[in-house]
Amino acid sequence: MIRHYCISTDGLPKYLFDELQTVNEASYKFADEQNPADFVEELVDDLSSDRCLPPDRVLDGYSLLFNNDEKMIKVSTTE
Repeated sequence: MIRHYCISTDGLPKYLFDELQTVNEASYKFADEQNPADFVEELVDDLSSDRCLPPDRVLDGYSLLFNNDEKMIKVSTTE
């Protein structure tokens, strides 16, 4: 989908980001319950200094999309 719609050098169109953001929010909201021990291990890993995740985003930082930077995703037209 990205290869098809992202042929320009402008990057990822905003509506694609919005759709991915909505899907991630639904997946996060309705996720299955996790084993508590596994959940705590993930939290400890996410709080480590090499992850660069702010403490206020430790519960949702890797599950949700926050900023749309259209220039971050570019598709090479040479295949």
